Amino acid sequence: MAATKYTYSIAEDTLNGAVAASKLATEIGASAIVTAFDHISTSGDVLDIWFKDALSAGDETILDGVVAAHDGINTSSNLQDLANQKIIDEPVDDAKTPITRPGACKPGRKYEARYFTFKSSDLDSLVCKKVDNSTSWTDIGLKLFDAVGDEITLEANEGNAVRTEITFGGAVTYEVIGGHLWVPETLAGAADDDWKVWVTGAPGIPVVGDVPFLTGGMMLKWYKNKVFDMDGRSAKQLVYVEAAPAANQLKFTFRHPAGAVTEFMGMLEVFVD
Repeated sequence: MAATKYTYSIAEDTLNGAVAASKLATEIGASAIVTAFDHISTSGDVLDIWFKDALSAGDETILDGVVAAHDGINTSSNLQDLANQKIIDEPVDDAKTPITRPGACKPGRKYEARYFTFKSSDLDSLVCKKVDNSTSWTDIGLKLFDAVGDEITLEANEGNAVRTEITFGGAVTYEVIGGHLWVPETLAGAADDDWKVWVTGAPGIPVVGDVPFLTGGMMLKWYKNKVFDMDGRSAKQLVYVEAAPAANQLKFTFRHPAGAVTEFMGMLEVFVD
């Protein structure tokens, strides 16, 4: 199997000369095309649609029809579907029957356990190395915010940080299995109750905002010197769409006393392309 690209003119080949990438991806997924859909990208007038393998002549005819009928209107309901993580390229068997057994991974994806370490209130503390141990993954990032919600970008202001965020995601479709967070025995700051964590998906998507994974502001004091496990049991697909790159992100939000520095280690289990 080899990923194959099909290129169209947005102005000439679509109904209204416009593309709503997430909506078009949904329309492709709902069509009779048998070959597994991968992703969509656009640049100027160029629309590229990628599949996991070359389309048959019949599938290519169907794709031409889907593109020709696409109206390019990105409705709020479509954004709602995206934020709720509806599966666009749902795993299917040879008879094109959806695979619904727990933990089923779309063929062609591989298991990955991504480990990372970081310190709260420390802009330069995130470590997530590739196998060569000299280069870092670029799809994971750290941000700090002060008490009024403004982002902190200068080391001199790290003492004002009350929120540390770790985001995971990039130009790839992946399926979340679960993860772990190692909590140290000592949490910096005056009050252990000030240490809380949330996990959300699709940050910044219009209409619905963050999609909750771990809710309630779980207090880390109950897990001091322990491992906190997040096991989704079955895979949850997060689809990359170029027009809405935050759609496939996971965000870990840590609330803590101002300027408190504590080191954590985390691990995210995923199936990736």
